[in-house]
Amino acid sequence: MNEWLTHSEKFINKAFLDRGLAIGIDSRLPFRCLVVNIELLDGTADTVSAALKKQLLLLEPGALLCETITETILLIPARYNESMREFAQQLKRAVERQCDVCISIGIDSPTPDYLHMHEAYLQAQKALQSSLRMRKVPIKFYDEINMEIFADEIPDAAKLEYIHRIFRGYDSSEVEKTIAMLEIFYEEDGSITKSAARFFIHKATFTFIVTSLTAGRVSEAVWPPYYTSYGIHAIFYYKIIVCFKFSSIHFLYCSSGI
Repeated sequence: MNEWLTHSEKFINKAFLDRGLAIGIDSRLPFRCLVVNIELLDGTADTVSAALKKQLLLLEPGALLCETITETILLIPARYNESMREFAQQLKRAVERQCDVCISIGIDSPTPDYLHMHEAYLQAQKALQSSLRMRKVPIKFYDEINMEIFADEIPDAAKLEYIHRIFRGYDSSEVEKTIAMLEIFYEEDGSITKSAARFFIHKATFTFIVTSLTAGRVSEAVWPPYYTSYGIHAIFYYKIIVCFKFSSIHFLYCSSGI
């Protein structure tokens, strides 16, 4: 299975298919690929692995599983997206009930045939990375991501420069606070009232805090509050280079000389 997922279609030949059939895997059948991240909160990895295998067998006896040091890869007989989502939700709920873990899942886009499983695997990986970056969508399809498709082609230094231009003159803690407030604001479609409620504060307090943070420094493209791509991009890049790749924007500011 690992060979199937990590090699391009030019390596898939009759000998490969015959090896699969010899161990009971018909690679010619249509499969969907899921990549699973398991955040262990308590217990052991072996316990979680056993629980995952048990639930997988119950939910989909025809599934294939491959475990690496960093991820768990599942292949299940092809289904439409809604059925895939339901399967992923059931698996996530069942394992999280049994073990103290937090599970995120990335799912591929339907592939044309068995020759494109490497592509499906890469798509599921990207979907999972998107899920982990935003933290609020534990199950994500490749078809649901947008900017992430090309974001890895943009150097981290360029992403950091973009954040610096939007939030000029900020220190790392102020960037973090403002990003958090902007993220909630955009999620609530620009509603000050709803945004304030998410922070359990009065709307006047929310406005005052953000105004205090942004006064005379943050780019007008981001604030005063209206829905713009500038702020959304800044949040997105911040999530990638700080929350996902590094632990502190202070480190990035110092190392970049900004």
